[in-house]
Amino acid sequence: IRKVSAKRAAHRASKLGQSGMEYMGIAATLPCAACGATHRHRELHHCKDKPLHGEDGPYQKSPHKHVRTGDLDTIPLCKFYCHAGGPQSYHKDRDGWNDRHGPDYGYILPTRALVAARLAEIDF
Repeated sequence: IRKVSAKRAAHRASKLGQSGMEYMGIAATLPCAACGATHRHRELHHCKDKPLHGEDGPYQKSPHKHVRTGDLDTIPLCKFYCHAGGPQSYHKDRDGWNDRHGPDYGYILPTRALVAARLAEIDF
């Protein structure tokens, strides 16, 4: 099991961290944001593409080198075809993936809307 830093453990225990974990738990149940597949195993992808100069991105926490984006900046991608496994997946062919699907941050707002709709369905 991978060791969790004290900083990350404190974040996960905080109210913000708990809401982020809830968000990601629901986002992981959604169809793949890129291809729409529901029958394949999905993983959450922390978006990494930077908006064009002068363009506002939808990020909660902007992407920087060696810094992960925020919990609300995750999107579900099918594990093999779109995320990390296949030859045309985001992590194997980022430029080709962006040519086919557009920048990954373009899927943040639709994912947030779907999660919000799911949260509205839950009767607390």
